[in-house]
Amino acid sequence: RLRRREFTTLGRPEGLPASSLGAIAEDISGHAWAGVSAGGLYRLAGDRFEGPLLPEGYRPGPTVRTILGRRDGSVWAGLHGNALFRVDGGGIRWYGREDGMEHEVVFTLLEDHAGTLWIGGDKGLSRFDGRQFTTLSTNAGLPDKPVSALAEDSTGTLWAGTLGGGLCRFRGGRFETFTRSDGLAHDAVGALLADPDGTLWIGTAGGGLGRLRNGRFATFSANTGLPGNHIGAVLDDGLGYLWLNSNRGVFRVARSELDAVADGQRPRLDGATYLPVDGLASIECSFGSPAGCRARDGRLWLASTKGINIVDPRRLSPNPVPPAAVIEDVWVDGVLLGSNDPSRKAPMPTGPGETSIVVPAGSQRVEIAYTGLSLAAPERVRFRHRLDGLDADWEEAGNRRLATYHRLSPGVHRFRVLASNNDGVWNTVGAEIDLRMLPAWWQTWSFRAAMTLLLAASGATAYGIRIRTLNRQRHVQEDFSRRLIASQEAERKRIAAELHDSLGQNLLVIKSRIALAQQQSSQPDRLSEQLGEAASMATQAIREVREISQNLRPFQLDELGLGKALASMTRKIAAASPIQFSTDIADLQGVFPPEFEINFYRIVQECLSNVVRHSGAARCSVVVTRDAGLVRLQVTDDGCGIPAAGTALEADSQEGFGLTGIRQRARTMSAEVAIEAGPDGGTRVTVSVPLTR
Repeated sequence: RLRRREFTTLGRPEGLPASSLGAIAEDISGHAWAGVSAGGLYRLAGDRFEGPLLPEGYRPGPTVRTILGRRDGSVWAGLHGNALFRVDGGGIRWYGREDGMEHEVVFTLLEDHAGTLWIGGDKGLSRFDGRQFTTLSTNAGLPDKPVSALAEDSTGTLWAGTLGGGLCRFRGGRFETFTRSDGLAHDAVGALLADPDGTLWIGTAGGGLGRLRNGRFATFSANTGLPGNHIGAVLDDGLGYLWLNSNRGVFRVARSELDAVADGQRPRLDGATYLPVDGLASIECSFGSPAGCRARDGRLWLASTKGINIVDPRRLSPNPVPPAAVIEDVWVDGVLLGSNDPSRKAPMPTGPGETSIVVPAGSQRVEIAYTGLSLAAPERVRFRHRLDGLDADWEEAGNRRLATYHRLSPGVHRFRVLASNNDGVWNTVGAEIDLRMLPAWWQTWSFRAAMTLLLAASGATAYGIRIRTLNRQRHVQEDFSRRLIASQEAERKRIAAELHDSLGQNLLVIKSRIALAQQQSSQPDRLSEQLGEAASMATQAIREVREISQNLRPFQLDELGLGKALASMTRKIAAASPIQFSTDIADLQGVFPPEFEINFYRIVQECLSNVVRHSGAARCSVVVTRDAGLVRLQVTDDGCGIPAAGTALEADSQEGFGLTGIRQRARTMSAEVAIEAGPDGGTRVTVSVPLTR
């Protein structure tokens, strides 16, 4: 293959030292100047570099980081080590601390439209009017970072890029700073280019290329087509293209493409990347200021770590032929199923009706090998591919020539691949092939239909069971509610009868006695007798009121506390029953909230009432224990016993109202109730109440 190199290089054979190039510039006469790391300043004379040029008495081997050719014909250079020097017809003049130049390291130089020299360095930004230096730093709003790049736009506004502090605009004697939070590509700025239309291009060290237009930032990076994210120089070739000197080669891209990507009209840049095969001395750019310049003859000079790369944009010969995209092989789980190589035993389908590869059911991995046929620069052919039904958009594959997919769903998937040549010209037709994925038995429509019917039937069955359970629960709840209402009515009737038969009769007798006493006021003995009888009847009435009140809410709960009230109730029942009771009741003072105390008291009362009425027992024990987070009641008798219920729902439907009431009261306290046979026969009722406080 014979091809013309687009770039020429200047390096060691032309007199430059082997150390890395720092900066490159052209003076007003058209002479090129190069600054070298640990090498000094060199001037191109003819076809060789002369140098190093240094101020008299300055130590050898200084690092030149920036060069500027001014309109008066002088050349200025900034050094690493508190020195700025000027080269002109009168010799070499250097400026240091004694002249008011404060920077230890000078990173960048700029001459504005008025002829003022601006110096960016580690101490901020300085200006030199020919007589004195004035330094601007944090006192003028600059971030406390070195100034590494300078540019002046068409309005005369000064822009300063910093190493870590973002981009600054100098206006009205103050700096305004823009950082990543404002949309800047990266806070480390290495190069600036101001367009006549007001657009500012920003090369960064790590964030790619930025564009500032009309107050809005846009970012271009490796994700949108740049070869690398470290940009050392941004140059305009005057032909509608920008040239970027990056850490992954030189990139040429049309301004129209940059604007289209920034405006969302296209996803990626399709510029041309130039590499050592095109004549570059090195793909890694320098980060001096400037790291590239456009010479008066139209050529671009780009500094790299191994010399100077020179290109004439007007003499480029773009490749207009897009590469043909070809699908070479299809592999399924490591087995070749189709190939464009006639020597293989699995030919790629090409005829009508043979446009798809049949992939067996259960296949895990499909690999598609493809390529682009380009003889000009095959190593720089780029691809994008898409699998319909899986990829939402084209996937940028770079120069990768293999697409891999895992566990594809059954059905037909069309794979398509496009290729572009070294100048970003795309073949929009591309190549394609269908992958017909056979379903496994469990992926067939018949199996899915059967599973759907089975799930529907299971759902209907579960729904029916749930409805029946809810209905049974509702019936149990309704039955309990009816019995509860009946019990409440019976209780009301009992209280009404007691009030009428006992308390009412006593009050009537008291009234009669007092009336008789009034009639016998003249007979002291009879009056005293009647009043005594009335007092006795009043005492009995008070006692009956207390008994009725105790039945509604035991006064012992308020006077004695829950534990002593339970013990008092047990003694009272034991005194009126032949059953021998034993008690062991823990201290329950303040354990339950008030509404739980009456429920717990009624549960114990109902348990003892059942023992007395129905058990026929000789002995009964009442034990209340308190553990960490739990209060447990156990009422055990040796009587005839009752059949234990399996579940709370069954208990509600099979037990009497007394045990049902115990369960209902327990539920209000989130307690568990267990009814089982006692150790000596009879029944043991256990109620476990969790403590919530």
